[in-house]
Amino acid sequence: MQIKCTSCGATNQNIQGQNCNYCGNTLTDDKVIINRIQAINLNGNLFKLAEVAFEGSNYDEAINYYNKCLEIDADFFEAWYKKALSILKVSTLKNFKSEQVITSLNQAINNSPNSGNFKKRINKDVIPFIIDFHRLLLENTENPSNVLLEALNNINDIAEYIIDYSELNIEEINTIKLTIEKAKKKLFLNILVKSNSKNELENFDIAVIKIDKLLKKLNKPGNNETQESKTFVEKKNNINELSKVDNWARKYPKTFWPIALIFLFFFIKFINYIFVPNPTWCDCDEAIGNAIEYSVMRGEAGSTAEYDKKTVRACAEKVLELNKDLNVEPEELSIDYMAQFSYEICKYGYYEGKNSDNRGKKYYPKAD
Repeated sequence: MQIKCTSCGATNQNIQGQNCNYCGNTLTDDKVIINRIQAINLNGNLFKLAEVAFEGSNYDEAINYYNKCLEIDADFFEAWYKKALSILKVSTLKNFKSEQVITSLNQAINNSPNSGNFKKRINKDVIPFIIDFHRLLLENTENPSNVLLEALNNINDIAEYIIDYSELNIEEINTIKLTIEKAKKKLFLNILVKSNSKNELENFDIAVIKIDKLLKKLNKPGNNETQESKTFVEKKNNINELSKVDNWARKYPKTFWPIALIFLFFFIKFINYIFVPNPTWCDCDEAIGNAIEYSVMRGEAGSTAEYDKKTVRACAEKVLELNKDLNVEPEELSIDYMAQFSYEICKYGYYEGKNSDNRGKKYYPKAD
């Protein structure tokens, strides 16, 4: 038996008395919602056809049917919501209608019986889409950059809507933040190292401004209160654990000290690894991308740019080791040359050479 949740409007297969799979509230058989669906279906089973198309992943057909349902009942939040999801499902890098999605989500929230619980449903469905679409962007960096930038701006318009009008918990905030930061790092390397188009760089500036705006909103004090409270509890628990270790060491010193010395040995090796980095070529690709980001965004308001100078120097030494004819110090090596070198070796396993004459001369690296 299918029941519409009176709080958020989600369709559940559960029976009355159980909890909604989306908002967690107790399910009841809402005659008002059922009557609205029946009234729409009197005009040719439109809502039923829309739901069948949606469940069958025929999203263009579903959009058509949901639009017909809304011509009959313009305030039916479930039709607005499923229309928004359908538009998201048919979105591609070259065709992304973010304005239509946001308008439909707004109508769904404003007309739902319980907007607070309905927002939880939106978070559950839309946030995974935001994450997956960012992943799709990262996997298609070889496409024309303007296409990537336009798609990125569109998906981030929806991310901004979710941040502004939904009620995110700390886990959802951190998930969106991590996703956007990854896209930003990849974007810097893709545009600044490979692109010479003035138009692309102008669109790049727009995308960066939007990304930093989103990160600023995600980092606002209100979003970190839960995390700060959690950190305080963790610190308190850590103190209690240290007291237990101290008591155990005093009671069993002959067992404690050998274990402590072994731990100290590995700790020193770990510290040595931190201070003397030994990056792979792919590590260099990422580290130098961060350095490029820093050089571009240094001094910009709200910038989150930073980079690991030790790793960049270690990468410069790796580059010079394979280019013994370059008589320069690591800190004098061109960051653009290092970026191209590391990128090609990380991706292809060899470096053909900057401004190559394409006659097949390739420089193969030593194994990492």
